Amino acid sequence: MRAILSILAFLFLVSCTTASGPLFTESHSKQAPAPGKALVYVYRVDTFIAATVTADFLDNGKNVGAVNVGGYISYETDPGPHELLTETSRIDKAVYLSMEAGKTYYLRLDYDPGMWTGTFLIRNIPENEALPQLRATRYQGK
Repeated sequence: MRAILSILAFLFLVSCTTASGPLFTESHSKQAPAPGKALVYVYRVDTFIAATVTADFLDNGKNVGAVNVGGYISYETDPGPHELLTETSRIDKAVYLSMEAGKTYYLRLDYDPGMWTGTFLIRNIPENEALPQLRATRYQGK
C-alpha cells in the first residue's frame, strides 16, 4: 500500500510540473523576429530527470519565463551580448551569447544531476536539431 501511495504521489508531482499549454506547431517555426530583434525559444525535452523542477529563465537579469519539463517559452530581445541563466534551488551557471538582429535562437535546458547537486545546462541548439524536439513541447508563456 505504501508503494502505491508513493507512486501516486510521484505521478501527481510530475503532472503538476509538466507543461500543459498548446503544442509547438510548424507555424511557430516559420515566425520571424520583429525588425531589429532576435527571437529566442527556450525549451526542455520531456524526461523524468528533474521532472519536478521548474527552471525560471533569466536573460540579462530579467525573468522571461518559467520552463517545466516538456515545455517551451519564446520571447524577442535586443541584439548584443546576453547573460543567460536559470534560477533554481540548484547550482545555476551563466552562459554568455551574443545575439544578432533577425536571427532565431533555440536554447535547450538540459539537467545535469552532478555529484552533489544538479544544475541546468543551457545549450544553443541548431535549428535542424531543435525543431523536431520543439514539436513535442507545449507553450508555457505568459
